[in-house]
Amino acid sequence: MDWAIDYLEENDIVFVKILNPLKLEVLEPLGKQIQSLAREHNSHKYFVDHQGLDNEIFFSGLDKIADIAKDVGIDPDSKMAVLLGPAIAKRFKLDFIQYVFSLASVQINFFYDKDEAIAWLKSV
Repeated sequence: MDWAIDYLEENDIVFVKILNPLKLEVLEPLGKQIQSLAREHNSHKYFVDHQGLDNEIFFSGLDKIADIAKDVGIDPDSKMAVLLGPAIAKRFKLDFIQYVFSLASVQINFFYDKDEAIAWLKSV
């Protein structure tokens, strides 16, 4: 498996650790697994740890990623924090990615610090 998913009860967050670079075709099954766990705990907060990966999917499949998130049930009440490493930050325009996700009504923010990401998810 290219990811690990867990529920962090103390923060009411669905945590996803990306272990290997993802291909676009696995995003829908991954999204369904994430959403299943979120529904089980009635959570609308997602933390995706992408740190350390330099993944082309952020750019090449960008238009599809936001639609997949919406299709699997990540709704406007949901918040998604993505923890990134410095290699990704230098290669991609994160403001543009946020804009694309906003078109699909998905709240997303990018972080380089885990504590900041969790604080944002816990904020109203």
